Amino acid sequence: MSPGSRSVMKQLSRVVVSCVLLCGLTACGCVDEYVDTLPSPDGTLKAELRHCGCSLTTYRRTQVTVLESSRKAECMASTGVAGFDAPFDHAPLKLRWRSNDTLHASYPDYPDFPQTQYSAGDPARPKVTLVFQGEP
Repeated sequence: MSPGSRSVMKQLSRVVVSCVLLCGLTACGCVDEYVDTLPSPDGTLKAELRHCGCSLTTYRRTQVTVLESSRKAECMASTGVAGFDAPFDHAPLKLRWRSNDTLHASYPDYPDFPQTQYSAGDPARPKVTLVFQGEP
């Protein structure tokens, strides 16, 4: 094999190894997937459900973010005025707006619900109350 061919083969093998590593990391199960949106009664806010997480770095979960209707939620981004995490299987999760600024959430038969929760500290943004119970 000529020196020029070896150089080309070496570069090609580096590209192949890089592609395999990149594909391998991507295939490890990172998720940022839109699931559903529940608008508030007056339409100014919404609760957006997303499947989030990476099996290598964090647990997979359903992230519920409450934010203004004009905004878009992203996994692990603090774009909302309030939010919480629920188990990845969102089928048992029940959400209901009690008023324009109060969201009721329940996840029957799950003792650690919600897994985490937050509220934005920005007084210029709407204030939202999250109510959690075993049954609505």
